Amino acid sequence: MAGQQDSTNQSAFFNDNALKLGVFCLNVSGGMMLSGAAKPKLEWDENVSVAKVADQTGWEFLLPIGRWRGHGGKYNANAEQYECFTWAAAIAASTSRIHVFSTCHVPIFHPMLAAKMGATVDNISGGRWGLNIVSGWNAAEFGMFGIEQLPHDDRYLAAGEWLDIMESLWAKHGELDYQGKIYNISKGYLEPKPVQQPRPLVISAGMSRAGLDFAITRADYCFVGSDNFDLLEETMRRSQGVAADLNRDLNALTFCTIVVKDTEAEAKRYFEWYVDECGDFETAQRLVNNIIGGGARSLPPEVVAKQARAFIAGWGALPLIGTAEQVADQLARISSLGIAGVTMGWLDYTEGIDRFNAEVMPLLRQAGLRADSPA
Repeated sequence: MAGQQDSTNQSAFFNDNALKLGVFCLNVSGGMMLSGAAKPKLEWDENVSVAKVADQTGWEFLLPIGRWRGHGGKYNANAEQYECFTWAAAIAASTSRIHVFSTCHVPIFHPMLAAKMGATVDNISGGRWGLNIVSGWNAAEFGMFGIEQLPHDDRYLAAGEWLDIMESLWAKHGELDYQGKIYNISKGYLEPKPVQQPRPLVISAGMSRAGLDFAITRADYCFVGSDNFDLLEETMRRSQGVAADLNRDLNALTFCTIVVKDTEAEAKRYFEWYVDECGDFETAQRLVNNIIGGGARSLPPEVVAKQARAFIAGWGALPLIGTAEQVADQLARISSLGIAGVTMGWLDYTEGIDRFNAEVMPLLRQAGLRADSPA
């Protein structure tokens, strides 16, 4: 694995907890939800306070989402966004142990620039920075930069060259000359190097075969997900099969939305309120057709409706809903699938992480998924 811990690296990510915990989508207004119940404004003070709580209570990582514009529609969800590299630098300077990722869209950032920014944040953090690689998907956002996306599988060819260049710049002294099909570098230079060697931690999502191949062979962790346990289990079996074909181990992370209440009925009512009563179904359906359908084909209406609800609830994440005991049991089930960590979001991040720490975390420790105290 890249980014191994040494005497100068105090990242919590390299601990021995069986289930790593992360905070997802803190850097955008509304967080994970396409709902009118979500906060419409982005608050820097809340970003810092939630990050510090996670840092002080032993959480392993913070994962931002890469967004450049809102989704439009009734609420224009995610209308405000903090850019991921500058966000990571500021959050890293405000914390001491937690690993801070930047989500990076390959077509937007030249590898020389991304490598330099990443090395800078890794030095600011003392070796606590990581990179989430996104090869591309949102044509409307890339159009803001005058970028036309490559065909699907070619995006991973470009991402491979992009990462080749950055890995060389991060690990090798002197100048770099590189000639590829996508990128050409003449006398590339980068100093100082990242604290993590031979390179910082890398994660990447993979659903298609090309995406899975890239994530499993080039990243330290493969980001997988589904909105229900059966599909998540199926996705893990498929991903493990691909990893076996490639003669690689599969290190997987997933993402969830969390609702913890005193009773299961109360938790379900709360979830149904912000999803079914306050959700923007029209926008969610458009996103489903663009993302899952690729914008080129019409999906069956029943598929669109089901997936739209999952997008409102949290970008198609697995919702963990119920009492603290039920949520802890569901997290244990996720761990039993061979998933190494979960990144999470709430409708209210401040209340959500405080309640999770108070009620769910002790149960995870009793289950042996977390150490008795931050390690």
